[in-house]
Formats: sequence, structure tokens, C-alpha cells
Amino acid sequence: MPKWFKPVVVVALLWNLMGCLAYLADVMVSPEAIAKMSAAEQAPGTAPLVLQGLVLLVCVGLVQLARTAETQGWIGAAKPSPLKRG
Repeated sequence: MPKWFKPVVVVALLWNLMGCLAYLADVMVSPEAIAKMSAAEQAPGTAPLVLQGLVLLVCVGLVQLARTAETQGWIGAAKPSPLKRG
């Protein structure tokens, strides 16, 4: 496994954790808090679109990284279950 792999995994996990916390912060805003915001703050704007694009780019990058890691032999392919079906 290359030396850069573990730091990338740590950064990816932290990124996901920050995304989960941001989501929870948005979901837990009370209706009273929303009512106190100005009209500009209540409007969704373009930030969600930009963030969705950024998340898509990160996901594509992680998929490409996983494919590269598998083809280079850094990680093994998933093995089928030894349990018989049927």
C-alpha cells in the first residue's frame, strides 16, 4: 500500500463527517429560527448546486482512486461469499 493512501482515507472520512454534521445542522434548524432569518438567508440560492457539484467530483475521484488501487494491487477485489445459495 502506498504511503499516500492512508492520509487520503483519513481526509475522505473527515470530509464525510463534516458533510454529515452540516446536513444535521441544516435539518435541525427550527421553524422559529428560519422565521427570524432575512429573506436572502431563507432563499436557497446557488450554494446547494455548487456543493452538489463538488460532492459529485469528490465521488468520481474516489471511485477512480479505488479502481486505480485495485488495478495496482494495493487492495484486493471483493471475493464471493463461500456460502452456497440454493
